[in-house]
Amino acid sequence: MEETHSAEVQQMNKIATDINVLQSEIQQSIISLSDLRTQLQNLPFETDENGYDVYQNRRTYLSAQIASLEELVDQANRQKQGLSNEAHTMAAIFRQKAWEVEQKAAKASGSAAQSQRITNVRFGSAAVSEQKKLASQRSSHYTDYAAVLNTLARAAEDAATGKLFTGGIQTISDRGEFNHPGLSSGGSGLAENDLADRKENRGSPEGVWSAGEENSVGISQESMAGAMLEELGIPGSSYQKAPPDFASVAHANVENAMARGAVMIAEADARLAKQWGITGEEMADYRKENGLVWRADADGQNAYLIPESISDEYAGEKKRDPEPTPELALNAYMHAHHYRVNDYPVYSKDPEWQKLNRAAYSESEMPVEEWPFDKKIDWVCKAIPYIDEASAKQIANSMVYYSGTGYNRIHWDKEGNLPETKDILKVFDSKYIPAYKGPIYRGLSFASKKKIIKVLKNYKSVWKEDGITSFSRNKSVAEEFARQDKWGLVLSCDNNKSAIPFWNISASSWEEEVLSPGGHRNNGWRINYDSILIDNDKHIVYADVEEI
Repeated sequence: MEETHSAEVQQMNKIATDINVLQSEIQQSIISLSDLRTQLQNLPFETDENGYDVYQNRRTYLSAQIASLEELVDQANRQKQGLSNEAHTMAAIFRQKAWEVEQKAAKASGSAAQSQRITNVRFGSAAVSEQKKLASQRSSHYTDYAAVLNTLARAAEDAATGKLFTGGIQTISDRGEFNHPGLSSGGSGLAENDLADRKENRGSPEGVWSAGEENSVGISQESMAGAMLEELGIPGSSYQKAPPDFASVAHANVENAMARGAVMIAEADARLAKQWGITGEEMADYRKENGLVWRADADGQNAYLIPESISDEYAGEKKRDPEPTPELALNAYMHAHHYRVNDYPVYSKDPEWQKLNRAAYSESEMPVEEWPFDKKIDWVCKAIPYIDEASAKQIANSMVYYSGTGYNRIHWDKEGNLPETKDILKVFDSKYIPAYKGPIYRGLSFASKKKIIKVLKNYKSVWKEDGITSFSRNKSVAEEFARQDKWGLVLSCDNNKSAIPFWNISASSWEEEVLSPGGHRNNGWRINYDSILIDNDKHIVYADVEEI
């Protein structure tokens, strides 16, 4: 599989072409405007015998033509700005991805330099050498890929000014070719070239699994596991008193395994995948294809990746822990990388997180991710059937503009006179976008607790937002917005009627935004004064509201 990025290049060049077409139209319109204004200015003032302006009809016509052209110029400029914003967004995404890939390259380079110090992987010297070679390949691959992404970022910035990209993009091979060395497919899962190495470097002269019989595992020599061990030159011995030590036969181990069962498997897969520089899915496939299972030690402090036949013999049964659910795999990924919710701008760009998120949440639940711009346009077309593509694109631009620098301008447009406000309200008037089902939260910041209480009283039981406004389906996000000043107010609504899911459209998807039409299309929210809770530690006032 190869990544040519031809689709991204085509998209950027289309943006540049459209910008140039619009710029040409604007220039022609400006020339026409200048001519019309000159004609209007040069019209003489003459009256007929009845005192009427002889040129009144001409004046009216010219004025109407001027107004129409001015509107066309304004519309073209907005479309041009929308295209420019789209290109800048693409550039920002490419730069973020390039930075992430550069970090991977640096990590791979460090792994290559320190390969001899790897202690958590129980392979022989041959595999260590292969590991070093693999790390060098990864470093070179990621370096090349980062260069491609930086080139695309510069091209996207150029596209925002109408400049076409005519250069070539280096073909980058998919990293799937970088299989982790040391295990073969099938059989015992042990690399053949490591057998001799393992015989030479087994843990003790007596050939037992650990320092003594009290920490050994009883394996029948007639069993499959016994045959595997004999081939490795590690005969089993009687299990006596202490729990078994799997370290000598483990292919790898991770610390702090924590839980048991599916949770432990998910956590161990994610942590080892991070160490090896592969995805959690690749790790799980690798484990299953090579007949390996995770076994935690007695204290639950370590998890060892060992052949399943040895695990079966020790356990006395072939009972299998269930494979992790998509939700567990997603949580394990977050834990392994030490991510928090507010780190969304970083982890959301990782294709692995995107895939895990889609698997964990059904389409009906709309996973937290920002859609590409063409998908936003498709969404508008579904919301407003029979709309033309140009109008859908303009509405999508207005919604993205609201989620960024245009929030204050649109939010305070109480009369709904702005073209962007009119665009967004067309979506709310659609019968094809249902309201979000579930609790929503709005966070607001204030200078003092006293000010919050005063505002709640002044609203006289009904909270109103005159313009389009934002809620979140995530309470913690609302709390973050509430903490932007000394005190904050968090409103909770459980009966949403008019607000629609917006995080896939928003340029800040991590906010998990739910968009409300406010006073344009609803009558406000009734305040439940009995529900008011003041948290002096958090400096937040909580209040339940009900949409009227």
